[in-house]
Amino acid sequence: MRSIVNPCGGGELLDFGRRSDHQKLACDPGHRNSLTFTVGLSYSLLTDLNDQIQVWTLGEGATLERRAVTAELSTQPLSAPSTANAIATIEDVAKHAGVSRQTVSNVLNTPQRVRPDTIERVRSAIDLLGYRVNHHARNLRTGTSRVIAYPIPQLNGRLNAVMDTFLHEMTEALESKGYRVLLFTSASAASEISTYGELAAQSAIDGVVFAGTERNDPRPKPLIDRRIPFVSFGRTWGSETHSWVDVDGRAGTRKAIEHLLRTGHRRFVWLASGVPSVVGDERFAGVHETLAAAGVPASDLHVLHLTDDAAADRAALSRVLDQPNPPTGFVAMSDLQALTVLTELDSRSIVAGRDAAVIGFDDSPIAAYAGGGLTTIRQPISTVTRELARLLTQQINDPASSPEGVLLEPELIIRRTG
Repeated sequence: MRSIVNPCGGGELLDFGRRSDHQKLACDPGHRNSLTFTVGLSYSLLTDLNDQIQVWTLGEGATLERRAVTAELSTQPLSAPSTANAIATIEDVAKHAGVSRQTVSNVLNTPQRVRPDTIERVRSAIDLLGYRVNHHARNLRTGTSRVIAYPIPQLNGRLNAVMDTFLHEMTEALESKGYRVLLFTSASAASEISTYGELAAQSAIDGVVFAGTERNDPRPKPLIDRRIPFVSFGRTWGSETHSWVDVDGRAGTRKAIEHLLRTGHRRFVWLASGVPSVVGDERFAGVHETLAAAGVPASDLHVLHLTDDAAADRAALSRVLDQPNPPTGFVAMSDLQALTVLTELDSRSIVAGRDAAVIGFDDSPIAAYAGGGLTTIRQPISTVTRELARLLTQQINDPASSPEGVLLEPELIIRRTG
């Protein structure tokens, strides 16, 4: 407990709480036994039998109007105001900042509509008064929840090394817009669509983000029909149009093959996923088109579909490497598949980065360490999530806005293995 000498004498001012920068102490010249105290955030003045003025905090969120208070030093203590009546309202902020209630609301929800000097004045009032938004009341009033739903894809025993980074980045991007993320799992697209309907019917969500779009994806149409704002990580592949953000996988594998050609490789392996997907097709298209443009014969490209069965995958690689003129350039659908290649090469004393080159995809957390540093294609996840948040909030705020697609370029990260 800190204490401050009473400038009027008669004891010490005892500070039981955090002192505001706006508090000032001064002696009232007309009253030797009084103290003028400018109240900051949430304090009141009391006197005790020892003529000490004590400052009591009223608790988190409780506030008093910033004003000068004179307390006579007497044997009768002043009564502390009730915290229930001391919570600052949006009207208090508006009055203190000299603006309308709507202007305060705009600063909190759509600051781009407000002049910078007004924003600063309103935020200073918010800080001074300790104002806190009552989200429950606002949600009831506006019919919004400030919650965005995201279905976690089924992993089916497979590790998704990018998922953790994506979820963290997306959560931060949406929180910067004033939204929280609700995660849920579903066993099928039909189950996922049903969950969207249930959440929307309960006004539990304001929008949806989903990933892994496919051709003839069944999810967009029900969301459009129910007028649920949504955006996808993955472009539209069918007739439906909606806002999306995607990474150009074809451009990524093109960069990988061009790099391998520049470094002298002429025989190649594309390591595909055992589960067909439009993303896999796009990445393979980048490999095939770039090799064809360079005049590499189709016979010098081997395509292996890895199954996540380590023994079976290494056996498939072994058959390719046992050929008289084995391939030396390996491009994988993911960093995890690239690890399988590195393991098999190491068992044969083939040094990645010297005798062969291995390139992964995603630049997942393991890439910097695998094989002394795995060359890989980096997806710009931070930019992806910022764009997802931008497009979704734009749609929420303006339902008539036109759908927009954003295709981002990945980056080749060259490390030891390639």
